[in-house]
Amino acid sequence: MFYRSPTLSVSQTFSEQPACATSHNPAVFMKVEGGKKATLEFGLYDREATPAGGVIEISCQPSPNYTIEIRVKDGGVGVPDDQIARIFEAYFTTKEKGTGLGLAIVKQNTELYGGQIRVDSELGTGTEFILTFPTRAL
Repeated sequence: MFYRSPTLSVSQTFSEQPACATSHNPAVFMKVEGGKKATLEFGLYDREATPAGGVIEISCQPSPNYTIEIRVKDGGVGVPDDQIARIFEAYFTTKEKGTGLGLAIVKQNTELYGGQIRVDSELGTGTEFILTFPTRAL
């Protein structure tokens, strides 16, 4: 368990492969702050969407075609289909005090490093964000 509070748990799963970049586990080149901000933003988004006692799962592992895949999954209420297409738009928010910038910035930073972001969501089940980044062999 990565994090636990009285109302929320965050678990993490990372690849069995070594954390350092090798020819078998190439590196993703990005500023550390970009990666931290994306993870933090998903953590905030998922924390607000996940009911008391819920779990947020974070995983990172190599995937086919020389990419690294980061998945952030919550057990929240899900995102309605009519909002899925808009959640990455700047200033789009469903929160009373939200700015609508968090996920837009994550998308922009992901694309800045050649990555892609997609979201899978089912009402009543939760939402999963999948970030895929190209790797570079050292």
